[in-house]
Amino acid sequence: MVRARTVHPVAGFIDEQVVVDGAFQLPVELLDPSGVRTTLGLAGASDVSGTLVAGNLDPDGYRGGVVDARDGELLWRVRGSVRAFSPSGRRVIVSDPRGRGWWVARTSDGRRLWRLDLPMRSGNSTPVWEDERHVLAVVALRDRTAILRLSRGDAAERVTDVVSYDALRPPYVLTIQ
Repeated sequence: MVRARTVHPVAGFIDEQVVVDGAFQLPVELLDPSGVRTTLGLAGASDVSGTLVAGNLDPDGYRGGVVDARDGELLWRVRGSVRAFSPSGRRVIVSDPRGRGWWVARTSDGRRLWRLDLPMRSGNSTPVWEDERHVLAVVALRDRTAILRLSRGDAAERVTDVVSYDALRPPYVLTIQ
């Protein structure tokens, strides 16, 4: 008999350790080269920066936080989801529990720095940092879509042409580097 194994995605790396996403079924784990596993107090990991891991604290996704992987300490928690660290790791994108509102928070303590307001529905877009001051998001309205650059002060500008949108074949993929 062949036993099926569940494979969970890699959320990132801390030195030589791999941060394995719990995918809301298992705790997030650190896996070192010798196979030793260390469990972190997260149900799902969304991003890694230095020794910090952002993610969800519960399987429902209504509470998120940032954990220091060195000692497993929860630095702060929020009602919502912690999404992505900025390139320097000093800021992080947070969304409300329903994923409709986004804001930028300080990584060290979760203090809100500014809102990221979209001028139209964002569909299922995941925000991605362009640099320390700008976030990119795919926005869709009916059958049209484009990428917007969002910044402090409710500033938004279109960075791509508006194109036809088909939910089964989205024209844009944003990646975190």
